[in-house]
Amino acid sequence: MEEYLQYMKTLRSQMTDVEDHAAKVSVEEQMQITTISTLGKDLEHGFRIQKFPLTCTDKFLGVFSWFKGKSVDLRGNLMLIETLSETKRLKEETDQKTRTKGEICSHILQKQRKISSMESDSANLAQSLELILQERDSISAKLVSKRSNYIKTAEEARTKLEEQKGWFVSHMSNETGQHGQVPSPMNPSTLIISQQKETRKTLMEQSDSARAKLDQAKQMRSNLIEENSKIKLSIEHAKHKINEIKPELMSVDIKVLEEEYTALLSDESGEAEYLQSLQSQAEKLKGISYIAKCGCGEEYSVGLA
Repeated sequence: MEEYLQYMKTLRSQMTDVEDHAAKVSVEEQMQITTISTLGKDLEHGFRIQKFPLTCTDKFLGVFSWFKGKSVDLRGNLMLIETLSETKRLKEETDQKTRTKGEICSHILQKQRKISSMESDSANLAQSLELILQERDSISAKLVSKRSNYIKTAEEARTKLEEQKGWFVSHMSNETGQHGQVPSPMNPSTLIISQQKETRKTLMEQSDSARAKLDQAKQMRSNLIEENSKIKLSIEHAKHKINEIKPELMSVDIKVLEEEYTALLSDESGEAEYLQSLQSQAEKLKGISYIAKCGCGEEYSVGLA
């Protein structure tokens, strides 16, 4: 934006210089026109230009006799010729300055059009900047509001946590009794907590046992798959060797191998069923949960995760 304003300032300065130059050219042109008009009047007052329909020699003689009759000396003729030459030169300069003035006016019009276009662009940019600033202010206000809400929520959560912490400390103090007394072993809350611990311990043991069985079943399945791959490789190797055996022995050996392969498949299906049963038992154990109630009134759900 600053570069644009600097460019506009430079352009306006150039426009001012061009307009001043055009005004100076116009003044000089007017002065030259006045000078030419004065010289023309002086020429008309001093002598008349005559037309001679004769030859160039006759024209010269006629002009010479006319000057002789009028008693005009040679110095006057030279001054007249210089005046005519100066008049022609001034006319040419006037025409040149007129053309220059036209070019300057054309440049001025182009600069004015460019200034108008740039002013329009500047207005559009200013409007866009205003919209951006409004959007920024709106977003800033939203951020401030959200930050305030977050701080308020955090303070409320911290307050609630402190209240719960104080209540818990007070509750534990009441449970342990005043003056540092230890609760009686027959306290109902102590019995409930003990039962909860025992139940949780039992469930954890069952969960560990089920997980161990599941890991064992997975290991057995992996071993079975590995053994199956080895058997398939052995069968392929055996088939390769069978191709080298006599044709009359080939059929018997193939049947024996097929029976062995069928037996292996049945063993694999049995292992898969056993693994599936272990997984179902583990899922059943996961579904077991126990709701324990503390003497303070709180309820706890104990189960296998």
